[in-house]
Amino acid sequence: MSICKKFSLLIITALAFLALGVGFFSSHSVEKSMGEAQLQGVKNSVALGTLNAQSLHRTLFDWRIQEASHTKKNLQSIQAMIANIIKQAPNRPLKDVLKSFPLPAGLTLFAYNKNSSIVAKSGEDIPALKYFSTIQDIKGHYVANRMYSLAKKGKTATSLVTIKDNTNQKYFGTHQWIPEWNVVIGIWTDIGKIQNKENVLFKALTTNLSSTLQTINHGNSGYVFIMDASGKLIVPAPDLPDDISSLSNTETNNSLFSDLKQAALTPDKAITCSLPLKSLSVNSGRRWIAYVNSIKPLQWYIVGVAYLDEIQGPGKSLSLRLFFAMLGGTLLVTAGTIFLSRKLTTPLQLLAQYAHNVPNQDFMQEEKQDPLLKQMASAESADEIRRLAASFLYMDSALRARVKELMATNAQKERLTGELNAAHDIQMGLLPDHLPPERMGNCGEIDAYLTPAKEIGGDLYDFFMLDEKRLCIVIGDVSDKGVPAALFMSMTMTLIRSGVHQYTHPAKLMEIINNTLGMDNPKCMFVTLFIGILDISSGELKYANGGHNPLLLLQTDSSAPKWLEGLSGPVVGAIPNIPYTAHSITLQKGDILFAYTDGVTEAMNNEKKLFGEDALKEAFTQSANAHKTSLPSSIIDDIKNAVTTHADGAPQSDDITMLCLHYNPKANQDS
Repeated sequence: MSICKKFSLLIITALAFLALGVGFFSSHSVEKSMGEAQLQGVKNSVALGTLNAQSLHRTLFDWRIQEASHTKKNLQSIQAMIANIIKQAPNRPLKDVLKSFPLPAGLTLFAYNKNSSIVAKSGEDIPALKYFSTIQDIKGHYVANRMYSLAKKGKTATSLVTIKDNTNQKYFGTHQWIPEWNVVIGIWTDIGKIQNKENVLFKALTTNLSSTLQTINHGNSGYVFIMDASGKLIVPAPDLPDDISSLSNTETNNSLFSDLKQAALTPDKAITCSLPLKSLSVNSGRRWIAYVNSIKPLQWYIVGVAYLDEIQGPGKSLSLRLFFAMLGGTLLVTAGTIFLSRKLTTPLQLLAQYAHNVPNQDFMQEEKQDPLLKQMASAESADEIRRLAASFLYMDSALRARVKELMATNAQKERLTGELNAAHDIQMGLLPDHLPPERMGNCGEIDAYLTPAKEIGGDLYDFFMLDEKRLCIVIGDVSDKGVPAALFMSMTMTLIRSGVHQYTHPAKLMEIINNTLGMDNPKCMFVTLFIGILDISSGELKYANGGHNPLLLLQTDSSAPKWLEGLSGPVVGAIPNIPYTAHSITLQKGDILFAYTDGVTEAMNNEKKLFGEDALKEAFTQSANAHKTSLPSSIIDDIKNAVTTHADGAPQSDDITMLCLHYNPKANQDS
């Protein structure tokens, strides 16, 4: 049997059974189906309102969390800056430090001692601080004693206080121990302003929710409204007062508000309600169905209303209309189906054959349109067959264009990949290989490792002999990645190599490099940089640190390493004409020095957890103690394995560079 006959027979049979089915089904069945559909619509509306109200609550909750976190970070950041200022200038009077600090508006900064006495203060005045020793937080703890104890122990010290006076203002504060002055610095901010912002946000979200729900209709008179726990309407109803707590439900002779609250316990079940005829409602006396759901965090009740007469009415007339419509339509459609099926199936077969041959075409050749397909596409009729044929022609043309674009894109991508790989090889070629001990004046061993996050990166390291008695070591991290960082890195290495012989201390060289890089620097790039010059005879290491991570030093008479503290100045290339402080230490035989970039400590796993300085120090300690007589490459390999294990397959986000020096001069070396 052909498709035409099958299609015709299918339509005729389906219409016949449909007409008979409508005739046999009772009006009650149709009424019930339509009623259930409308009631489901009411339930869906209540569910939609519930989701919108829950979204409002989540928005408020997320806003509170974000605002609290932002406030806490701002206060802790200010405390850290003040602590750093005090650390750099410990002899400066504390009152001068606090008063001269550019404190943002709305904050109060003060310092207090173990006796809970405020010794210095600046910023917005809080009268209650006059009685600071008696102020209690929301849990009843005395703020001064508790915060002093926590801060001195290095623990998190935050407080939330409500001033018990006629203002009832609330303050949030953070507290930090300042060992240089044996005091605690507190920063407080009035969170009442945050609560005012929250009230404005809540009102705006509620207004938006009301606008959304008031557009929902069930039939001609149904609607959705929201009431609170006292019976007041949050989202108004067109025929109910703003407060329904005094209305009664004539269906149960109970309070309408009580019935609706009880219905919220079973949100999938509807209740029947009606208002007394003496009620002010325009729909008094009409019976209606209500579905109720509750939003517990907001103490709201969402009510969907549909009137029974509007639910039942359409079903009663629909069944009769459908029966006669289907009976007459069956006769008309039967004749039309036979005609249309024959007219449609022939061109469809041709189009199917064309589609079947599409995979066999070579889309790199010039376009050659199928004559029959072109004829169907250019027919005078505007039916679907013509549009479908035109779509096939457009698909053929578009496929050819896309294939050509794809081939060109792939060729360009391969060319760029080749160029980046070549740039990677060139950049790696700029870095020194392993330096044998005999070329270091037999003062020990040195090794380094670098792997960029992209094809090329901005990390750098270098080590070379200035003369027979001095070894220069360099490590740095450019602020960007990719090609700009690589160019900045090569410029930095060139400046170091060309200028290191001219200065007795790396600090002066760093000043020159900083001024040179700072000129004509439109992208404001910079590099964290460590330059050290080791006298291999005496072990004296002169160094300068421009904003770089502190190095780790494991001395031969200790099993625990220490950080090589002391910055010479800020990052290099950012601020010209800045002096850099000179530093020096003396290495003993057997000491191990380890340098790295932040790609090591900031390596993240799939949970976004950083490797961190503590893990680096632990891995270095274990490896250095295990390899005190081995090559620095063993220590680098151990730390590299520790970082890889921590990342657990997570993609590398930053360049990783490590440099390790084992100072072990021969006993008979010339002094």
